[in-house]
Amino acid sequence: MKLMTKTAMFAVLAAAAATAYAGTRSQVQVQVNTTGRYAYGAMADARGSADAYQQISCNTNSNSGSCYFVNSTGASGSCYTTNPTFIELIRSISSESYVFIQWNADATCSYVLVQNASFMKPGAVSGF
Repeated sequence: MKLMTKTAMFAVLAAAAATAYAGTRSQVQVQVNTTGRYAYGAMADARGSADAYQQISCNTNSNSGSCYFVNSTGASGSCYTTNPTFIELIRSISSESYVFIQWNADATCSYVLVQNASFMKPGAVSGF
């Protein structure tokens, strides 16, 4: 299942990259799949969404990190970690990042991806 989820995630990113040309902008609303235990979205698009639910919140302290996602229907997913590599990735998130997480049954993060790309919508367009 993890391979299928990661393959699907890379397909979305590859499709966006494959059609990329100067000035391209991608919009990625927050998606949460509680059965597959993954969530993703773009920070700027969550902030600029028309609904009152979408959000992505990621936090770190000196020895742990966590991410929390809510989609347009109010479904949520989250994970936490003490893995130093994941903590560093979470710290690299900006207001214009795309973030993808997967979690285990105990809500620990099993995968964290942060993408900063020119085709992500600038935060200024979304009200940052």
